[in-house]
Formats: sequence, C-alpha cells, structure tokens
Amino acid sequence: MDSSAESRSEELYFTKDGKLRLIATPVTLSDWKSPTFVALRQEHFDMEASAPVVLQKAGVNDEAGISVFMEFHSHYDLFVRQDKDRKRSVGLRYKLGEITHYAKEVSLPTDGEVELVVKSDINYYYFGYKVNGIYHDLGKMNTRYLSTETAGGFTGVVLGLYITSASKDSKAYADFEYFKYKGKPGENK
Repeated sequence: MDSSAESRSEELYFTKDGKLRLIATPVTLSDWKSPTFVALRQEHFDMEASAPVVLQKAGVNDEAGISVFMEFHSHYDLFVRQDKDRKRSVGLRYKLGEITHYAKEVSLPTDGEVELVVKSDINYYYFGYKVNGIYHDLGKMNTRYLSTETAGGFTGVVLGLYITSASKDSKAYADFEYFKYKGKPGENK
C-alpha cells in the first residue's frame, strides 16, 4: 500500500447519512496490496447480491462496484466507471490469472444511483444492473474458475463492495445505500 493510502487506512470506509462510503485509492483488486474492499463470504450456491452505488467526485477511469472475489488473480467485477466525457458506464470484467477480459461495458443514460446485481447457481454467476427499476443483463461466467481447485486458495469466494482510482490524487468516493445478500433457504455450500 502506498504511504498516502496507508496513512488513511482507517478512513477508507465509514458510514455517512446511513450509507456505506468507500474512499478510492489507486490500489486495485488485482494488486498484491490492500484495496478499499468490504466483503462477506458467499454461503450459498443459489444466491443474489445487490447494492445501489453512487460514484462521486470521480476522475476518468475511477470505478466502484461489486466483486465476486477468490484471490487477487481470480475475480469477477461488476462496476460503475467514470468515462472521459464525464459520463458513466457500467461494466463487467473477468480476471483469471494473467488474463483480464472486459466482457461488456454500457454507457449509462443518467447520473445518480445504479443498482448492481449478482446472482448465482451451482454453474454460473449472472451479472446485471438496474436503472430506474429496470433490470439489464450484462452476462454470465462459470463458477468453476473461482473454485479452490482452479484458482487456489482456501477461504472460498467472497462478495464485496470496492472502489479504486486511476490516479493517486483522486477525490473519488462511492456511497452504497445497502448490500443485500439472499441465499436459497436451507442450502449452504
């Protein structure tokens, strides 16, 4: 972690006006460092997680979202990103070892809140978002690539909220009104 982020580590996430606020640093989920990331363990094969996010004071390529995270080299990220024309987009990225693949990125029609949605069953993670209550599908990816047998590790998958900045001078932050996680009753991994 760079010294500016380290000196602020206790201030990188807190609640404000009933929302979780995450403060951006240039540390990404793929770095072997400590990104701004708050997560919980995935406890069910069949589950749905969602969080409305508002990205504020963002510079070009600053992003915030939900990650399905196994290790720094194995994660799927659903995010809202600030574009260079001061518009925003929502995107889906896969990180598998040395491969980083941007599956889809779509321009958003409005400013304000976007609800990010991740669902899963035993075979796939499904990614989408809601704007004004309307759901838009972004894609799906196999669960097996984030398994302990494929990706390594021992802790299992976590689902988490994150923010990262393209610049160390960024003032970006993201407000998350809530983070909902719902698993199929009676079913645990």
